[in-house]
Amino acid sequence: MNTAPLRRQLRKYTSEERTHALARAGFAARAVLYGAIGLFALLFAYGQRGGLTDVQGVLRKLVHEPFGAILLSLLGLGLLAYAIFRIAQAIRDYEGHGRSASGMLRRLGYFAVGVLHIGLGYSALNLVLHLTAEEKRGGNEQRAAHWILDQPFGRWLLGAVALGIIGFGISQVVIAWQERFCRELDLPADKKLWIIRTCKVGLIARGVVFGVVGWLFLRAALEANSERAGGIQGVWKFLSEQALGPWLVPLLAMGLLAFAGYGITQAVYRKI
Repeated sequence: MNTAPLRRQLRKYTSEERTHALARAGFAARAVLYGAIGLFALLFAYGQRGGLTDVQGVLRKLVHEPFGAILLSLLGLGLLAYAIFRIAQAIRDYEGHGRSASGMLRRLGYFAVGVLHIGLGYSALNLVLHLTAEEKRGGNEQRAAHWILDQPFGRWLLGAVALGIIGFGISQVVIAWQERFCRELDLPADKKLWIIRTCKVGLIARGVVFGVVGWLFLRAALEANSERAGGIQGVWKFLSEQALGPWLVPLLAMGLLAFAGYGITQAVYRKI
């Protein structure tokens, strides 16, 4: 009896199951990370412990919480799983984007996201396992902006990066407004309405965050001053300095908590 077709089918099934597991673990880890960022920002807004913080700051805070080492280890592994899924998605083209200009751009975006999350996952595990000396606190965005400004046509390059970040933020708002994210989800009918509303709020909040980050980088380009650039921590600082800061910070923080809900929704209901 020829069992080769059966063995090939089993290998394919196992590969698909591994991909599903990596994706769902990754979406859940990303949800935890954004939820923590939103929570710490919310605590800051209401005068509690936490303070304005970025991704690295959140990781450092989590490691000192009860069971923080366990949580951070799981979070690091989840972020690495998400990175592997996105890189595999770029290389193997699971969603069939093809090799057109738009398709390759989309796949390149997946690859870049994967590389970014490798760094985040490594940072989380590094805080627990002390793989290398701890990185300097903060300033990652300023150092990146400084490096870009030092290149030929640096101000133009930094401006292009800034516009790209702003464009991504706008795309998140458009995706939310048009409910395009629903195409990737298989939602139960009895929960569909409130899940969609939560996801829309979360995606819009994420879009606003990236929009402000892009503006901070654009400001750095216009002034040729890398210290004007900023990441998520820069977003909180910028918003808190505005006239409506006492309202803007908690609203955006709650929006990121909604984005964490979107991440959990992806972990449970996303079509993979």
